[in-house]
Formats: sequence, structure tokens, C-alpha cells
Amino acid sequence: MSANGGITINSPVFEEEIHFSGMPTLHLDVSTGLCNGGQIFATLRDGTNGMRLGHAVMDIRYRDGGYDPQSNCPNESVYDVDGIQSP
Repeated sequence: MSANGGITINSPVFEEEIHFSGMPTLHLDVSTGLCNGGQIFATLRDGTNGMRLGHAVMDIRYRDGGYDPQSNCPNESVYDVDGIQSP
């Protein structure tokens, strides 16, 4: 995937209605390419009508939380982005 690309993951249609509760969490392994940073944007949508159910944005420099940015190693390191949550 490129910096201006994306990926879509679709599940089969559920046979029964479901109820999401809590905070859905997305876990990814990412590398930053040639840049020192980047953002990940995730959207959860209802595939039948396109309604947005939730979204989240994460700046990779703050992947560990807090107020101080972490350095990245372009094209070398893979980061476990663990905690993109949608309220």
C-alpha cells in the first residue's frame, strides 16, 4: 500500500443482526517508508448502506501515547500499532 492508497476489508453479510459494544480495536504492523512519521486512518462502515459507524486516526510518531513524539526508522522498522480505537 502506498502513502496515498488504502485497503478495504469486507466481511460476509451477517445472517443475523449484530450489536457492537465497547471500542473496536485495530491492530496493524506498519513501516513508515521514507518519511519520518505518517498517519493511519481507519473507518468502520455498514456495507449495506455505507453508514459510517466509527473512525479513528493515529499519528505514528505518537504510537506509544503521551505528548512526546517517538522517532521512526524509515524503511527499516516495523511498528506494532496496537490501539486504534473508535469511540
